[in-house]
Amino acid sequence: MNWDAVGVLYGKDHARQVLLLEAKANALEMISTCGAKDEHSRTRIAEALQKTKSILKVNNNNGWMENYYQYANRLTVQVFLAERNISAKLVYLYFYKDAVPGSARHCPASVEEWLPCLTVKNDYLGVAAEELEKRSFDVFLPVAGA
Repeated sequence: MNWDAVGVLYGKDHARQVLLLEAKANALEMISTCGAKDEHSRTRIAEALQKTKSILKVNNNNGWMENYYQYANRLTVQVFLAERNISAKLVYLYFYKDAVPGSARHCPASVEEWLPCLTVKNDYLGVAAEELEKRSFDVFLPVAGA
């Protein structure tokens, strides 16, 4: 499992919180499927995702092994850590105003252009907004020089 960054935030009384960062530069990067080929591995992953859906009280039948698998996987890791009393937050970093000449990938020009993409993702996953707010936050950053 690869993260774009992992860090530790130290607070009052030496409290620690793990920060797990995932960065996206365009909406197409949000789409992913589980790449595991081994059937035993796929079964274990599916069971972990289902357990997370249960803990988060997700009431839809959307498959978390496809479409937004990486997001579902990240939530599953955060839940796994929380079950072990390890404080962790998911940080989703979304870049905007990036222009790559000749690229078919569109980087949103503003925070407002990202928001509909995030709404579709959140609706698909079916996790209540309150749960997402407890476990993650979104950061938007313009590309330097844009």
